[in-house]
Amino acid sequence: MARDRAAHETPAAPRSTPADRLGELFLIGIPGPTVGAETRALLRHIRPGFIILFDRNIRSWAQIVELIAAVTEVLGYRPTVAIDQEGGVVTRLREEFTVSPGARATAEGGTVEDAFKTGRILGREMAEVGITWNLAPVVDVNNNHRNPGIGIRSFGEEPAVVTRYARAFLDGLHASGVEGCLKHFPGKGRITVDAHLDMPELDADLEALHAVELRPFVDIEARAWMPSHIYLPALQNEREPLTVSRAVLTDFVRTTLGFTGLLVADDLTMG
Repeated sequence: MARDRAAHETPAAPRSTPADRLGELFLIGIPGPTVGAETRALLRHIRPGFIILFDRNIRSWAQIVELIAAVTEVLGYRPTVAIDQEGGVVTRLREEFTVSPGARATAEGGTVEDAFKTGRILGREMAEVGITWNLAPVVDVNNNHRNPGIGIRSFGEEPAVVTRYARAFLDGLHASGVEGCLKHFPGKGRITVDAHLDMPELDADLEALHAVELRPFVDIEARAWMPSHIYLPALQNEREPLTVSRAVLTDFVRTTLGFTGLLVADDLTMG
């Protein structure tokens, strides 16, 4: 595939001050499958530490390799490249890649070892094209069948089942040199509103949260969690997404739960 000619331009100047390096905190999407003028401008302005690939960015195995190389050339450094490759209904890499069963199908029709193999196979293919961060596994406990956003993306209705299968999937990713991310903190299986459309409220007290939703997050050793855009009245005084809540992300996650890994917000373009 022919790379955009402008991708061969001199890369942006090295970052020298903390302000210059602020973009390293950002995980951003880019407009399309090639590095055109809009993408170059975006990359040079933000200088992100992370790039996420969506369906709009993906055409083929070789094209992904070319795209990541072009992004790297424009920036002058290689960002971490992420993707949502859960398996099942949320599968970004399809043509020329392995398409695996989703979480529920794996848990009901397979074994914990199958979850490990799935993570290892998906991770190996991601690593070969330059993607090193999978925003998976889903560790939401599907304890409300009216939930509009989780359903078969969850490994099951019991925290212990979700924990076993999600841990195995994550271990498989790690075996292939790919990092994972537990999502969607603190757990969206109980809610009845789709966060893509509006802000859900998780109406559960702390005792219930610790017994169900939080169990996989606490019991699985992971380096990254993805907080979701939900309102959690048990911890928040203001009705705002917990993704911008100091009471949740700092006071509760960092101090109470003791999580020291990376917190990456769910998509900021959601409803």
